[in-house]
Amino acid sequence: MAKKKIAVMAAVLLIFSMFPELALGAGVSLDLSRSDAAVGDSVTVSGSAGSNEPVYIKVTDSSGSIVVFDLTRSDAGGDYSYSFKVPRFASGSMTVTAGCGSQVASKTLAGGSVVPRPPLIIPEIIEPVFVLDEVVRSQIISSRGAIIKTAGVMLTFPLNAVSENIKVSIKKMREDGIPSIPSGLKLLGEVYEFTTDKEVIFAKPVTVTLYFDQEEAGSGPYDLGIYCWNGKQWVPLEQIKTNLESGRVSGTVNHFSKFAVLFSEKSKTAGDQKPPAQEISQPVECQDIANHWAEKYIKQLIAAGAVSGYPDGTFKPDHTITRAEFTAMAVKAFGLQPENGRVFTDTDRHWAKDSISSAVAHGIVSGYDETVFGPDDPITREQMAVVISLAAGLSGGEAKTYADNSQIADWAREAVAAASGKDIISGYPDNTFGPKAYATWAEAVTIIARALK
Repeated sequence: MAKKKIAVMAAVLLIFSMFPELALGAGVSLDLSRSDAAVGDSVTVSGSAGSNEPVYIKVTDSSGSIVVFDLTRSDAGGDYSYSFKVPRFASGSMTVTAGCGSQVASKTLAGGSVVPRPPLIIPEIIEPVFVLDEVVRSQIISSRGAIIKTAGVMLTFPLNAVSENIKVSIKKMREDGIPSIPSGLKLLGEVYEFTTDKEVIFAKPVTVTLYFDQEEAGSGPYDLGIYCWNGKQWVPLEQIKTNLESGRVSGTVNHFSKFAVLFSEKSKTAGDQKPPAQEISQPVECQDIANHWAEKYIKQLIAAGAVSGYPDGTFKPDHTITRAEFTAMAVKAFGLQPENGRVFTDTDRHWAKDSISSAVAHGIVSGYDETVFGPDDPITREQMAVVISLAAGLSGGEAKTYADNSQIADWAREAVAAASGKDIISGYPDNTFGPKAYATWAEAVTIIARALK
């Protein structure tokens, strides 16, 4: 459905640009605040369209070049209004066109002055935002949303991700400014830093896409993701999607920082899954946890037999942990006795079947519904807080206030409050909690170790 809508919108815009005489004005009206305007003068375009509909505004000069192209939206009553300043490169009289769906209306605006400039290319339409001119360093983003594209980066801002105009800057980081990449992970391509001129938490997730060279990554198999620096460690983004054929990986964020594509070779164990922890009587040294911020907690749970490393002698503390892996570790760490709980359709043949069944019976985990558990889905921080609160019997506590409290799901609020209030789980240095962020092994081990105290 979305693809069909995009195709229709793109076709309408193409017809606009090629056949302006087709602008019949049926279904959308257009009025101008003035009949003529000089360079720098402000002009308001107003009229009516459908209720709460996107309205595209296009201004062409006498040479046929597009000098203004933007998107606004009508209100519940169908009225819209948009203001622009006549750009210095506008030539002669101008044609102002408003479009809503397949319906358009146009009027002529006299005036303008001639300043040579190459024609503006019509931006690509991607529902519900549109692509602005490609920029190298910075771009103003409004509540209407936009896409910023450079050679190695694409940032996609949905409609109403920000409530006011912000200036977004993209910087390619020098090697000496890149935070240390943890052992077990390798950097693929450049590291970028995104900043804004105002402190902002995005109201809707912004998609970050980074491009990489497949030849540099090798033939694999490997785990690859887009990571964000949170001030103390690299953490994977939410909703990661990788396209190996086109060499790009994307994920969503609610604030900006430093971003990079990191990868590691996959474990050679069956199914590329980390097996259940083995009973270990003595601590096992994993080569990639030395000087890691969670080193003492990892050693503590390894010594307790609640978790173990990979067969290759690594622990991969900064990799994401799945719902099955966290459940199995929690069952072992809290010494939960085997019970016959629910077996889901997607856990019946899973290595963690018994641990998940026992955890369900003890009431510390549940599935997405009665048949699906999602054992191999990465566990989110808010899901992890719920499990640990139930397993440890947490309640009360003075809840921490985070900048993204509103993004915590209703079903997880009490658990997050209890776990954070007792300092079992903590937020990030920027005062966000990241409820939808995928938890890492280091984070998971840390909160279990703290809960066991």
